[in-house]
Amino acid sequence: MGASVAEREAWEFEATLRVCGREPERVFERIAALRALAGCALEPAGECELRDVYLDTPDARLRAARAGLRLRRRGAAGGPGVLTLKTGGSARGLAVERAEWERPWGPGAAARLAERLRALGIEAPPGAEGEAGGEPLAALRRLGLVVVQERTTRRRTLWARALPGGERVAEIALDRVAYPVAGRALLHHEVEIEAASPADRECVTRLAHALLDGLGADLAPWPHGKLALGRALAELAREGLPPGWIDAAGRAAPELYAALSARLSR
Repeated sequence: MGASVAEREAWEFEATLRVCGREPERVFERIAALRALAGCALEPAGECELRDVYLDTPDARLRAARAGLRLRRRGAAGGPGVLTLKTGGSARGLAVERAEWERPWGPGAAARLAERLRALGIEAPPGAEGEAGGEPLAALRRLGLVVVQERTTRRRTLWARALPGGERVAEIALDRVAYPVAGRALLHHEVEIEAASPADRECVTRLAHALLDGLGADLAPWPHGKLALGRALAELAREGLPPGWIDAAGRAAPELYAALSARLSR
């Protein structure tokens, strides 16, 4: 089946910084107030809520293939959502580069996804890919997939332009991520800087270093994706989190991040 014009295939080039101060919202406000950084003009681009569901096979074959499959909806009434399949991942200094395939949910989406999964060596049950739309999660389960992670992100976006009013070179996302952990929401704050095109990779690196230089101890490089972080959190929660590792506001204590970093780096 041919690809739809609604599909998108690209290489994602993205740097992530973790907010590590005790006042993450204050750090976000400082960044949001910037109108210039690293030779780029910054422009507010709004806020949204992202509801993400990640899926895998019951035996975690997507994880073994270093791939992540996401169904994303925007807001409480975000429609059927958008499928995203990310594969690979190579470190490039502060950034990570990976392949990304994206398609809005609708007729033919399950069949196209089945083709992508087949290329990773994952076969859907016979006939499952022939669905013509319907409720996304039910259709994805018929492909042999199960939900492995759910989270909600409140995102505030800035566009970085080469000149005021000029071409966009990067998107800076201030992400307040809520993970369900041990019956409560753990809040993780990070800054994502994503290139607008392959030609803008160097801009991402400049912007990331400028933020690190300008905000000192409030930011730190964070080479781990949100999916991997959620998995590590779930594993630690099953083992039992010591008291005080999540404060009353839902923020992670430094000890929890140290344990997470050690686990994610293995």
